[in-house]
Amino acid sequence: MRMFAIERILYLICAIVSFVLLIVCLVFLFQTRQISVPQLAMVFGASGLIAASAARVSFFLNKSFDLVSTIIQQLAGRS
Repeated sequence: MRMFAIERILYLICAIVSFVLLIVCLVFLFQTRQISVPQLAMVFGASGLIAASAARVSFFLNKSFDLVSTIIQQLAGRS
C-alpha cells in the first residue's frame, strides 16, 4: 500500500482544496445573494476536481488491494 501513498495523498489534498473552494463559493453566494459566471465556474471546476480526485483515490486503493490479494494468494499456495 506504500507504493501508491504519494499519489493518494496528492489526490486527497486536491479533494480537500476543492471542498474548501466550494465552501468559499457558498459563502460568497450567501453574502452577495447573486450568482455570477466566475462563481459558477468555481463550483463546476471544484466539483469536477473532487470527482476526478475521488476516482483516482479509488483506483489506487483498488490497485493496492489487488496487489495485497495477489501476495496473499501466492503465500497461501505455498503452504
